[in-house]
Amino acid sequence: MIFAGTEADKGEVAARPSGRALPSNLRTSNPTEGAIRDAVDEVFSDDTVKSRTMELKRVNEELKAIEAIEA
Repeated sequence: MIFAGTEADKGEVAARPSGRALPSNLRTSNPTEGAIRDAVDEVFSDDTVKSRTMELKRVNEELKAIEAIEA
């Protein structure tokens, strides 16, 4: 999970995962290719971040949120 955005409430939403073993808040609405690459590398190289991200993925899949939105 990589967060970006500073407009409207995006900055507030992107700040929520901070300190919760979640990956990068890029703190910009227009991240560079290098910033995105670095953030992705962080996800795959930090076992704690990767584990927490996969846990959240599993929880979201169990919630079937996309199916609820599409219904």
